[in-house]
Amino acid sequence: MQELALRNRTLSVSRNRALSLILPLILVLLLLTQTVSARNTYVITDGDRTLVHMTYATDPDAVLGEAGLTLGAEDTYVTAQEAGISNIYVTRAAANSAVTATRLEVYTEAIPHNITYCEASWLDEGEEQVLTVGSDGQMRCTASVSYQEGVETGRTILDRTVTVHPVDEVIARGTGTAAAPTEGTPVIEGGTITTPTGEVLTYSQAITVLATAYSLDGWPESDGITATGTQARYGEIAVDPEVIPLGTRMYIVSEDGQVVYGIATAEDTGSLILGHRIDLYYDTYDECVQFGARNCIVYILD
Repeated sequence: MQELALRNRTLSVSRNRALSLILPLILVLLLLTQTVSARNTYVITDGDRTLVHMTYATDPDAVLGEAGLTLGAEDTYVTAQEAGISNIYVTRAAANSAVTATRLEVYTEAIPHNITYCEASWLDEGEEQVLTVGSDGQMRCTASVSYQEGVETGRTILDRTVTVHPVDEVIARGTGTAAAPTEGTPVIEGGTITTPTGEVLTYSQAITVLATAYSLDGWPESDGITATGTQARYGEIAVDPEVIPLGTRMYIVSEDGQVVYGIATAEDTGSLILGHRIDLYYDTYDECVQFGARNCIVYILD
């Protein structure tokens, strides 16, 4: 009995020793298991967005993937521990690295001039002569212009102002038929003029003017060259270009119907010929005196 009791006590001591060795190991394993299975909390900052994500993962790439964030090839991130909190800061590459700029620009554009033609009885048929040299006008423009990497991508015109008006070029085309005084009374009605010779002309406008007359008779020193470079002659008249443009072909009759000057072309100007005034050329001084000054109707021919 004594021997049996001794044996049981020995087994009890051995068992207690074994337990004292195993229990610490179990505790260590439990702690390790608890550490491995613990959930981690991450605060993810992605531009203006902040996400809080809890996960068992510890790899930042995995954490970002679980949080639904996809990084581009040029995107980067950094991690940091701040006050016991795991932080991931995402930096996105620019979606468009091109530099865009908008600036206000003021520049000048050309205004093309027109070319008009008129018939010239003093020129041979098929011959042409420039009566008025044309010139382009100018326009000052203000625009908002967008550039991307130095290349224009858009333009919005804000203002256009004409600084120089264009001047139409007037070219005379020869008909080979010299103008001559017209005898008789024309029939003028419904936009047409039937001359005493039976020729039918059409007109677009009728202007009432004060007409005077001039001649080179008694002025041998004058070369008789008009403002448009032509030779002064019957059928050539002086006008104010602001009212009747140079090169205009017209039919002239006195308002009282007593004088029919007939077909004429605006080729000259004069210092006193301003506004609604014209100066008719006659071959002799006596004809000028006989005409004097009187109101006339100028029919602008088509």
